[in-house]
Amino acid sequence: MKSFLGTGFLIISLLTYSNFLNADTNSQLISWVQETLTDTLSVNYTENLTDTDPVISHYSYNAWQGMVQFLGGYMDVIKEKKLTIHPVLDRNPTITQTGYSSGVPYWRVNQNVNLPELRLNVSFSLMITVPSSGSAPYIIQNLDMQKSTY
Repeated sequence: MKSFLGTGFLIISLLTYSNFLNADTNSQLISWVQETLTDTLSVNYTENLTDTDPVISHYSYNAWQGMVQFLGGYMDVIKEKKLTIHPVLDRNPTITQTGYSSGVPYWRVNQNVNLPELRLNVSFSLMITVPSSGSAPYIIQNLDMQKSTY
């Protein structure tokens, strides 16, 4: 009986500790997502979208190409009207899915962003993993966007 209680206490302690670690990871991930999207979407009329942008290290090649295609569709308007885009994050990102793929942790994160200068709302759904190398703690592997104007 004594060994059963000791084992039960150990299991409960490990699960509790694991939840604390997971909460810390989720908090870091949410902060990283907010910072990455804000940095990526804060563009102005003097900028050109290039592969030398420092935020590119936060994206896989395919995810970055999707973001460039999205932003590129608005660069003519941004330059013509001499706009500076100030993204507004609607709420904290929501982690809708977590797991492991081939031993690598991943997260599905949803974030709504308002781009008031373009009168545009964008709902992002990001698949995020841990990179095998590089300076970024996470990397956006792919992204889906739904746009609506107002």
